[in-house]
Amino acid sequence: KSFLFLRPFYTALAYLMLLMLMYFQNWIARLAIIVTCSFVDERAVLFAFVVLCLEIMMEQNLKKALKTLEYYKITDMLTKKATSDPGRQMCSQLKPVTDLHQIILWQQQTKDALGRLLRKGSVSYGNNRDFTLACKHLDAGGSLNQIELLEIAGFLENTARVKNYGRLDPKDLPDSLDDFFEQL
Repeated sequence: KSFLFLRPFYTALAYLMLLMLMYFQNWIARLAIIVTCSFVDERAVLFAFVVLCLEIMMEQNLKKALKTLEYYKITDMLTKKATSDPGRQMCSQLKPVTDLHQIILWQQQTKDALGRLLRKGSVSYGNNRDFTLACKHLDAGGSLNQIELLEIAGFLENTARVKNYGRLDPKDLPDSLDDFFEQL
């Protein structure tokens, strides 16, 4: 009874922890936060549990909708068109977004990419490789073998070709893809 004056503080803390739920994608972490909150405020737990149940239902409905819209077939077709392993991996991991600003940006980038394809033709990303293992090997004090060096040389040639592709002609207007090419 002597700690009753702390109840509003703990309630606020419980709701703050519930806000953290939005940042955790892992269901186990979310449930751990809910259990932690249960020691503080029963209303917070009920609210969190309802939110969790709604999210699960929405996720199941989204999966059903994506299957109906043949989203997975479309991403499989896109993955087959990718010319590099990292590109195929990115295509296979694409997920729909609901952020309007992100959607508008990606639509503009797609429009600009199509415009570049129509003006300049396509560019190959075939020598694009994942160098994660080679970098870890170097970090550990190792050295690269001839095959790895040749793959890196091919990657650098590919980067130069893509950077050259991204250069604008004097008659071209800047677009949403310029920053990507400038970073190369």
